[in-house]
Amino acid sequence: MENERSAMNMSSLVARTWQVWCQKVAMFVLLMGLAIAVFFVVAIFVSYVVAPHPDVSLKETWKGMGFAQKLAVFVLFRKRPDLTVCTSSR
Repeated sequence: MENERSAMNMSSLVARTWQVWCQKVAMFVLLMGLAIAVFFVVAIFVSYVVAPHPDVSLKETWKGMGFAQKLAVFVLFRKRPDLTVCTSSR
């Protein structure tokens, strides 16, 4: 009797989990799509605006860039802090 009741609870739990997932999947896809679109736009921006010299070496391209272009490269490719690491465990 106890097994039937727990199995029934498990099936209702799975059904409710599926309902919640189906309700939230559109928001997840929207947010992930937005992040992917931003990366795509940044890649195009860097390729065609910041460093548009495909036949020149990278060092020569860097020397030929103006201050604004170098600043854009720095902002786009700076190292970001790792937010997944815990700072302290007490």
